[in-house]
Amino acid sequence: DSFGPIFYFNQAYTYLLMLLGIGLCARQFFHDYRQKKIQAVMISVAVAIPLVINIFYITKLFKRLFDITPLFDITPIACNLSLALFAIAIFRYQFFDVAPIARRKVFNEIPEGIVLFDQKQRITDRNRASLQLSESQAIIDAAVSAASERKTREAFQFLFHTERGRSFSVAWIPLLKGHDLAGYMLKYADDTAYQLALENLSEKNQMLTHLNSLI
Repeated sequence: DSFGPIFYFNQAYTYLLMLLGIGLCARQFFHDYRQKKIQAVMISVAVAIPLVINIFYITKLFKRLFDITPLFDITPIACNLSLALFAIAIFRYQFFDVAPIARRKVFNEIPEGIVLFDQKQRITDRNRASLQLSESQAIIDAAVSAASERKTREAFQFLFHTERGRSFSVAWIPLLKGHDLAGYMLKYADDTAYQLALENLSEKNQMLTHLNSLI
C-alpha cells in the first residue's frame, strides 16, 4: 500500500491523540487501581497493541526491522489479542471488582487519620485525612518512636500536643494474622475540644473545692 502526505499527517495527528488518551487512561488506572498494578499494566498494553501494530504497518517497519511484508493490514488481528488481554485482566484478575474500590472509598471517608505500616514500621498505606492534616508527620514520628521504645506487640494510646495548642488522641494497634504480626495501624483524631472541656471542668471543680473550703 502507498499513502500520500495528507494521510501521514492525519495518521500522525490521530496517533498523537491516541497516545495522549492511553497515557491519561494508564495514569488514572494506576491511581484508582493501585492494588491492581498487574491488571492495570495488562489493560494499558492491550490498548497500545493495535496502535503499535498499525504504526508498524503504515510506516513499513515490519519490512525494515523483521524483513516481513504483511499482505494486508493486520491491525484487526492485533485487536483480537487486545481483547484476550482485556478478558484475562477483567475475568481472571477481577480488574473491575468493585470491592477494593468500595474499601478505598470508605477508607478515605474516615475522618480520623489512619496510617498502615508493615512489620518493619514502614508506611504502606494511609487515608485522605492523614494526608490533609499538617501535624500528621509529627504524630507519625512520635508514634513510631514510642513503639520502638516499647519493643512489644501490645497496643497503646497517648495524647499528642502540638506547639499550636492542639491535642490529638493517638492509638498504635498491632495487626495480627493468626498469631503472626502482619503490621501496625496508627489512628489519631483531633481531641482539642474534648481536652479543653476537661480542663475547664477541672478548673471549675477546683474553684468549687476552694469555695467549699471557705465555707
